Parts: sequence; structure tokens; C-alpha cells
Amino acid sequence: MATLVQAVRLALHYGEENLGVTDIFGEDVGPPLGGVFTATQGLKTAWNSPLDERGIIGTAMGIAYAGGLPVCEIQFCDYGFNTIDLLKVAGNQRWAGAGNYAMPMVLMTPSGSGIRGSLYHSHSFESWASRLAGWKVVMPSNPLDAYGLMLSGASIMALSSSWSSGSPGMR
Repeated sequence: MATLVQAVRLALHYGEENLGVTDIFGEDVGPPLGGVFTATQGLKTAWNSPLDERGIIGTAMGIAYAGGLPVCEIQFCDYGFNTIDLLKVAGNQRWAGAGNYAMPMVLMTPSGSGIRGSLYHSHSFESWASRLAGWKVVMPSNPLDAYGLMLSGASIMALSSSWSSGSPGMR
């Protein structure tokens, strides 16, 4: 049985090979680290972005506007609070464009206090995220759910529990 992190990596690999995922990026997402919890290790389209959460969301929106299918990651959900205005714009694109503009993007970020992090590594973003129109906000509780939900689609915000992503034995 795969762990939650392995299931996410398998889903991203499948997305690259079969679903047209064009870019997987974020802070330390590319080689050599493969993300803070190693969920993007070894993926062909993974690359590192600057430490700029607004830039990550804006870049994902631009890639999606241009016809790509991006998967972006904010290293910890705590850093997502300064992107809420962009997340609101991204989620409303289909409605604002009278159905003519989709915003197919996936945002991954760990949420919660499972790693016993400091002030900026332990917040819970899910209640805020659930109020953003146009997003499917998911928080898988097991590897099978993580795999299926990652493959399910456009404008999905995948929040993984920091507890399940970073605890020894859960990787």
C-alpha cells in the first residue's frame, strides 16, 4: 500500500503521462528536493519557483490561460493567505468569462499542525479555502482518496494534512 505522499506522486506522474499536465512547480518542488514532503520527486515537468506565493498562483493562472494544465504547490498553507485575492479571481474565471474561460489548475498545500511547526507552518487553511467560489477543495484522508482526487480535476485545491504528509512512517 502506498503512503499519501506516494499516492500524490503516482497521480502526478500519471497526469504528466496521460492527462496533459504541463507544469508542476512551486517552492523546492523541482530537483533535487521534490517538495518539502518529496511528493514531486522524479517528475519530468517539475521545476522550482521563487519563494513568492502570489507569483506561484499568478504563474499557474497564466499557464492555464495559455492552455496548459499546471499543478502548483505552496510549501505550507500559512503562506497562502496572501494569495486569497488571486485564488478568488482564479475560481471565478469561468463565471466572469461567461463560460468561455476555464481555469484548469491544481493547487497543493499542506495544512494543519501535524509537523509541530512554528508560527508559519501550522495553520489550517481549509475553512478559508472552502469559501472561495469555483474551487473544489479536497483534503484526502488516505492514499486511495489522494490518488483519485488528484486525478479528478480542474480548479482543485488539494490540502493535505501536515500530519499525514510529514510524520515519520507516513511518508
